Amino acid sequence: MRSTNSKRAVRFTAAAIVAAALAAVFGVSTAAAHTATLTSTVSLSFSPPAAFAGRVSAADSTCVAARSVTLYRDSGSESAQPVAATTTAASGEWLAQLPSALTGTFSAVVATSVATSPRHRHTCRAATSNAVTVTDADGDGVVEPGDNCPSVANPGQEDLDGDRYGNACDADADGDAFTAPAGDCDDLDASRHPGAPETTQNAIDDDCDGLIDEDYSSGVVCTDSVGCGWNPEPVVPPECANLTDEDYALWLAYVSWVNGYGDTDPGLTPEQIALYQECYVPFDGF
Repeated sequence: MRSTNSKRAVRFTAAAIVAAALAAVFGVSTAAAHTATLTSTVSLSFSPPAAFAGRVSAADSTCVAARSVTLYRDSGSESAQPVAATTTAASGEWLAQLPSALTGTFSAVVATSVATSPRHRHTCRAATSNAVTVTDADGDGVVEPGDNCPSVANPGQEDLDGDRYGNACDADADGDAFTAPAGDCDDLDASRHPGAPETTQNAIDDDCDGLIDEDYSSGVVCTDSVGCGWNPEPVVPPECANLTDEDYALWLAYVSWVNGYGDTDPGLTPEQIALYQECYVPFDGF
């Protein structure tokens, strides 16, 4: 009997030695595997026009990588339908880009998965994200969030002053601090507003007073401190000092001919015309 027990003890000891050797050389363990069920969470955000993204989180990193995520859309007329599927990166982040913008209420679902490693087995639970609602109240094809005029159609999303309010719904679209009710006659041109300089001959009512180029004077040096104001005092340019009565008579004949009052073209050269305009218009008004 003692001999039999001795043989059994020898065999048990030998098996233990072999197991220990295998564990030392190959990392093989005879201990029971660790198992756990871990809770997961998944987030959801939207970036216009059609990108959805989020992140899967869990207490253990084995439950965040390579997780299957499905994006669902509830349009209100039917039960939620899958519209995209993707897989998380090692960090747990995921991205789903739709081919075109869709409206509705969206949510993401991360599926149950099993993560195994030596002596570990983790069951990673499924999870559903927060809901994100995408709308297009003005029907311009640009979804909200993301539409810079959510209640006024502006498919081009024009935003002249870059303040994130589209031209179609911005009371001061050109950012010049004047609105149409305050007298801005062109809210898409920041150079036109009440009080703007009217000193350029551009055939435009720059200061929105109903008059065009009223402060413009060609070749006139203005004596007031702000340039050509409402009633500039002209100063005679030096090149006008040598003009004679004959020059003035030629100028009057030219003005009459141009306006259809005279029958004869006095034959002025372009240089003469330019000089006479510079010297006579500021004083005579013609």
